[in-house]
Order: sequence, then structure tokens, then C-alpha cells
Amino acid sequence: MNWKTGQLQIQAQRGFQEEFLNFFECVKLSDTSACARALRNRESVVIEDVMLDPQFGPCRDIVCRAGVRAVQSTPLLSSHGALVGILSTHFSTSHRPTGAQMLAVRDAACLAANAIIGLRADGDDFDRVRRSLQLLKESRRSLQRADQALETRVYNRATRTRPGARLAILPSVICRESSREAELRQTRQESEEDGHTVWRKLRQRKR
Repeated sequence: MNWKTGQLQIQAQRGFQEEFLNFFECVKLSDTSACARALRNRESVVIEDVMLDPQFGPCRDIVCRAGVRAVQSTPLLSSHGALVGILSTHFSTSHRPTGAQMLAVRDAACLAANAIIGLRADGDDFDRVRRSLQLLKESRRSLQRADQALETRVYNRATRTRPGARLAILPSVICRESSREAELRQTRQESEEDGHTVWRKLRQRKR
């Protein structure tokens, strides 16, 4: 069911040719087919013989050429009543499914609706996880740039204080993808240690 357009759209089928599929590609709520009626009423619709059903006239020629004489359509309703589509089965001769068969179809439709809703929810969760991972990568790059800026600031401060001084400043971090996190942590730690070393030397010089 495409709620944006208010139409049913075929998502899966078996055994039908192009003419039938093109005709029923999009079914409106106001149509007279079995699936449109099931959509409006939110309950199963059985047409035992399409030749005898007066409302089926606009669809009759198409379904007859497809070899269809009877059809049942059942809404895909979740356990909480959410409608996500319609399940239709077609028969080549006049036919009415038994009550037990229709009950089994409704149970299967409910399970299918629950599964569809679950898959959609998982898809939303996946998108959220993907966005979170992207933000995490950007945060790591920001931390790396901050570490590099700290190294530069410490080095510049040291050289301004003692021209010609040579400090063991860690070079810009170039991490391979496999060890990026470990090297990034090491960079932050050693940068902090270098900063403390510089301040200690400056205080000693003032004395």
C-alpha cells in the first residue's frame, strides 16, 4: 500500500502476464476490483465467479483473458490493526474457499503484516546507526585535528621561549586504518606529556 498516493501497487506476483500486471499496477480505493473492496472495507472479499459479479464489470475482460474466474482478497492487517497491503489469490474456475481456508489466509496475512512492519522499523534503525557511525568518524577526525593543533601550539610556544630548542614533539599523526584509534589515543597522551614538559622547563627558567 502506497499511502502517499492512496493506491495499491503490486510488489510481488506469480503467474501473470504483462497485460494483467499493467492493468492492476495501481489500484485506487474507489475501484471495483476485489482488492480495492478489501482495502475499503478492511476485510476479506471473495468473488466466487467474476462473470456473475455486477461490480466486477470494468475488470472482467482483463481477468478472463488471464484465465481467472474467481478471486479472494484479504487485507494485510497487523496485530495492532495497521493495514500495509492486500493479499489476493486467483482461481481458474468458480470457487469459494472454505471458512477454515479463509481463517488460515487471515492468519498468514497478519503474520506477513507484522513482518513487514518489523522490516521497516529495522530499516529506520539501520539508518540511525549509519548516521551515528558517520558522526563518530567525523568526531574522530576532529579529535585528530585538535591533537595536531595542540602539537603545533606546544612546539611554537617552546621555540619562541627558547630559540633553537629541540623538543621531542610527536609529528602529525598519520594512522593506518587498522590502528587509527590506538595511535590517536597515544597522540593525545604524548601531546599532553610534551605540554607538561614545556611548562616545567619554562618554570625552571623563571627561577
